[in-house]
Amino acid sequence: MTASTMVLEYSYAVMRRFVWIYASVQFALVVLFAHIFYSVLKGLVSFWFSQYRSRLLRSIRTKLDINVHPFSQYRTRILRRLEQQLNQAQTPPQPLDPTSSLHHSNAL
Repeated sequence: MTASTMVLEYSYAVMRRFVWIYASVQFALVVLFAHIFYSVLKGLVSFWFSQYRSRLLRSIRTKLDINVHPFSQYRTRILRRLEQQLNQAQTPPQPLDPTSSLHHSNAL
C-alpha cells in the first residue's frame, strides 16, 4: 500500500456502506435545527435575500448606465435643441421702427 492509496482510503470519514445513513442523519440535523431556529432563520434568510436583491439591482443599474449612457447624451442634446427652438418661437417679434423701415418710402 503506497502513501497515495492510503490517503485515498482514509480521506473518507464514512465507509461506503454507511453513506446513506450518514446523509440521512445530516439531513435530519439540518431539518431539526431549521425547525428549532425558525424565527432566527427567517430573519437571516430575509436579510440574505435583501442583500442579494440590492446587489443584483445595483449591478443591473450599473450595466444600464454603461449601455445607455451614449444614448442619454444624444437625448439630452436633442431636448436642448428643441427647447431652444421653442423659446425662439415663443418670443414675440420685435416691432419695426417706422423710420428705419424699408417699406416706408418718402418718394411720391
